Amino acid sequence: MQILYKLITFSENKKMKNLLTISIIITSIISSSFGFNSNKENLQKELNKINSTTISDFTNSYKGTINNKYEIVMTLTKTASYLSGTYYYKSQGTSIKISGTIDKNGILTINEFNDTGKMTGIFKGQLTHDNIVGHWSKPDGSKTMPFSISKISNNETIISRKKESDSDWTGTYFDKFGRLLKITGPAKDGALQFELTPQNSASCQEDTWKGTAYLTATSVANYMDKGSECHFNFTFNPGQIELQEYDCSHGAACGTFDGFYTQKK
Repeated sequence: MQILYKLITFSENKKMKNLLTISIIITSIISSSFGFNSNKENLQKELNKINSTTISDFTNSYKGTINNKYEIVMTLTKTASYLSGTYYYKSQGTSIKISGTIDKNGILTINEFNDTGKMTGIFKGQLTHDNIVGHWSKPDGSKTMPFSISKISNNETIISRKKESDSDWTGTYFDKFGRLLKITGPAKDGALQFELTPQNSASCQEDTWKGTAYLTATSVANYMDKGSECHFNFTFNPGQIELQEYDCSHGAACGTFDGFYTQKK
């Protein structure tokens, strides 16, 4: 009986050891699995951080060429994923209104419009650091040309402003609605002081805008209101200023300041 008891006890102990060993192995596998998943989750979090990186908002001026031939100057403002601004051909000097979108990777699409609001061209490209490279095309795709533009550095902008300091656009200008634009400058550093008075009426009461616009290219100046997203582009022509505004808030009955202002003789 004692021998039989010992055999039974030995068998039970062996089973317990086997069960304990199996339990340890299972626990190890589960722990390893959780560790792998944890590492995988951490890796995904890091990737998400990288992918969520966005390009900061900006207002910059760029210069370059379309088809390595046609020289252009572009003033571009980024607000969240939206782009707005103007550009012109150096050979013509006429300001062309542009707007578009940009994603977090710098892929952008910019549409250009004529004075009637009709789309006349499309820029599609990539913003990388201070450069934008891509293709310009007609809206119907019938003509496509490469373009490349680079940000105008502060030093280069200052030099350009000094060259423009001999131009005198000072004076008083009116648009067809009777709104008043007064320019005092430019100063030697390319700064133009301006006053923009709306046509006040019973339905629209708005204060005079006062600020400093800076020459960013030949005959083009830009003003950005630090307290809001509102900014103005001034394009200077002999005896006339074209004003284009972006992201400005007015009363419902006030309208915008967009338009042509003719110098008072």
